[in-house]
Amino acid sequence: MNLYPNPTVANARVAVAREYLRNDWTGWSLLKHIGKWAFSRLPGRIVGLEAPRPERLVASDADTVIVAVNANGGIGDYVVIARALRDLAALSPALRFHVFCPSVESGNWVFGSLPCVEGVFDAVFLSRVRRQYDCVLIANQFLYTTTDDEHIDLGRLARLAPAFVQAIAHYTKACKWRWDVFIHHQPGLDGAFAHTAVALGLNRYTFLQSLMGVAPGPLALPLVCDDTIADELSARFERWITINTGFDPTFPTVSRYATKCYPPQHWRHFVRAFKEKCRDVAVVQIGAKTSISIPGVDENLVAATSLPQAAAILQRSIFHVDNEGGLVHVAASLGTRSIVLFGPTSVKYFGYPGNVNLSSDVCGDCWWATDRWMDRCPKGYRQPRCLLELDPDHVAHVAAGEIQRATGGDTVKSEKQRWNVRPGWKADAGRGVSDWTTSQKQESL
Repeated sequence: MNLYPNPTVANARVAVAREYLRNDWTGWSLLKHIGKWAFSRLPGRIVGLEAPRPERLVASDADTVIVAVNANGGIGDYVVIARALRDLAALSPALRFHVFCPSVESGNWVFGSLPCVEGVFDAVFLSRVRRQYDCVLIANQFLYTTTDDEHIDLGRLARLAPAFVQAIAHYTKACKWRWDVFIHHQPGLDGAFAHTAVALGLNRYTFLQSLMGVAPGPLALPLVCDDTIADELSARFERWITINTGFDPTFPTVSRYATKCYPPQHWRHFVRAFKEKCRDVAVVQIGAKTSISIPGVDENLVAATSLPQAAAILQRSIFHVDNEGGLVHVAASLGTRSIVLFGPTSVKYFGYPGNVNLSSDVCGDCWWATDRWMDRCPKGYRQPRCLLELDPDHVAHVAAGEIQRATGGDTVKSEKQRWNVRPGWKADAGRGVSDWTTSQKQESL
């Protein structure tokens, strides 16, 4: 019996399996994916699903174009993709989206805030209903549709959303030749892709729009905030900053610690040093289960909040301190400035111009240099030197300066006091990267 009469389908499923094994050599993520796929093939009456299946929602108004979006990644990727969908929807009032993603809960929170998104569903259902849509977009590090393999109702699209057809044509004619090799070798060539994008003047928050020839809109998104916990914090603390020590829990790793995370001992030192400089500012730790709790914080909310609750806390924070990751994208969407500690990922590609982006000249920028870059330093260091060399005293000083900048107060003892920064440290507070190198001796604060 031939299970895959269509070679394209067989190749696609083999590619998916290889990607899961590449990201998680234990095979556990692949087994969970197969289980979810098998579950989705069972009739609803057998598995007892109460929620409507996506096929019942595909039928659209005669004057509306429904596009399926296969969105992958973590919460930060969802935020970036949501901005791109919002900007695409601005091309035509008839354009609507159904988003299929691995995490429906996170997807509903991010994509559900957009008027152009009519539904969010588990990604395992897309293969069953994809031909019922006018078009299917793939969204991850890229945003595209493959005109050779995907079902596209071109006549209907041209009649109801001609500007969207032009956006697809822009990708096919102007961009496909440049990015195809990176798309077909995801995620192994993601690091090389980021370097190429930066060389072309692009970054994470403008790249998806550039593929479709669409001007990027504002960073802000109408994300839902739940003020329950934030109100409790406001009753206890006059003001606070937030920190996050974890990483995307959907990214499979063998160890609890990821190479892109600032070392725990540095976080402890940073909290102590910051509290000495800014005694009247509380430190609130938020984050998912991958976070390591830091002693000395004023409130530990690790794995204790929902996304809307964490967003409300971020929104009221003076600023946020984090590894490069999803909560940085969320903070940017809420208008909160971040101090971002960069290691393996590219500061020029992922850094927002409104943030203070800190990195060192010791290694770094090795994102996807190896398949297991998140588990092990590609150069073999026990702890990645790129983040190990980023002194927590320096981070605390920058954070104290941000408090003074944000409040206009005198939190730092004296504006005339200067900080000695070891050669090679960088801080990017805008589009350019400026050296903080100085030959002054360190003065005590």
